[in-house]
Amino acid sequence: MRPPRLYLFALLAATASSAFASDYAAIERQCREEMGQLNNSVVMGCAEQASDAARKDMNRVYQKTYLALRKLGEEDAAGFEAAQKAWLQYREAWCDSQSRSIGTPYFSICRMNLNIARVAELEAFYGQVPGQ
Repeated sequence: MRPPRLYLFALLAATASSAFASDYAAIERQCREEMGQLNNSVVMGCAEQASDAARKDMNRVYQKTYLALRKLGEEDAAGFEAAQKAWLQYREAWCDSQSRSIGTPYFSICRMNLNIARVAELEAFYGQVPGQ
């Protein structure tokens, strides 16, 4: 019996997440080690470095997924584009809310965490697009 696609999607997301997270964690860890003394500015700056790396990967994966979906039809690509725009709005609103409650450095940490998770989600989704 073949496993359902949703199960495969979850499995791929978990696998991709661990593969990507270690690279981003290394970026953040190396930055903190280079800065020496830990304070809010260092936490924010290092989280932003890792977040920027994840954002670049997210854009790369988004583009290849968008192009693959366009081959299936404009409606598929348009739906994917709308979903990504909605996700970006969600990320900003969620991280704004978190940083107001927890503190300013958390805005950068929140974006970093969500960007890293989104790379894994997009990679897993790309692997499920027919023809990939």
